Amino acid sequence: MRNLIQKAKSISVKLPKIKISYKNSKSHDFGDVNVGKSGSGEDFWDFEKYLIGDSINKIDWKKSSKQGDIFIKNNESENANNIWFYVSKSGSMNYTNSKNRETKLERATVIGLIFLDILLKSGEKVGIIGSELGLKKGQKNYISMASELVKKNKSQDKRVKKNDVVFFISDFLENTEKIKTKLFDLSKTKFNGFLIQVLDSSETNFPFEGRNRFFDPISGMHKLFNKSENMKNTYKRKFREHQERLKFLCSKYGWKFLSNTTNESYESVIAKLYRVL
Repeated sequence: MRNLIQKAKSISVKLPKIKISYKNSKSHDFGDVNVGKSGSGEDFWDFEKYLIGDSINKIDWKKSSKQGDIFIKNNESENANNIWFYVSKSGSMNYTNSKNRETKLERATVIGLIFLDILLKSGEKVGIIGSELGLKKGQKNYISMASELVKKNKSQDKRVKKNDVVFFISDFLENTEKIKTKLFDLSKTKFNGFLIQVLDSSETNFPFEGRNRFFDPISGMHKLFNKSENMKNTYKRKFREHQERLKFLCSKYGWKFLSNTTNESYESVIAKLYRVL
């Protein structure tokens, strides 16, 4: 764990602070959420469009009549977004096609640790999904938070509240319906999501030739191919179709989709995050 933290720190120390501002979200397909700041503190309000499930008592009829739509108002403390992290520890994450290259789990953990450090030093309030440790703020909490991130925690957390932001890091190679179910089970309220897909480079380009046995660590199934190269076109087509379904899922529910392979730099996925913010 120490090596992973040190690697993450060596990268995050060079990076600027960021603030997560999530707008035009369609999380859980409840509709658009447009937040406009009118000030800060208990005496000022944030307005957003009324969504099914919102309290009728929070409707601001004066603003609604002016805008021609129904708006509710929250004070800033109610509307503040907490940020949550979850790194999948499923069996498939232990895969690497080269002994000289890190596993997907190691790569995913370092990515999570980098973002965790950046957000803590940016003043964001951060939590780890499934951890007993509460929300924390400030770099002084980095080591305790990092220790929780590398553990195998539950993938559900009732503390995730409406419009919180979740960084979910996995290979996302399961059926997209199963992925959607897992994400919805994470919290019973709608949330904003960053899905960061981490893959081994061999999973994107299928470099295999000759006799190879392929094993699925989740289902336990395995299959032997005498001429693996004959499967390359079929594999790449199915992989491309899966990626398209995954991106469609994210688009439908307003989640941001990022990807990184183990032969790419860490900086590349960080740059992608900065571009979508």
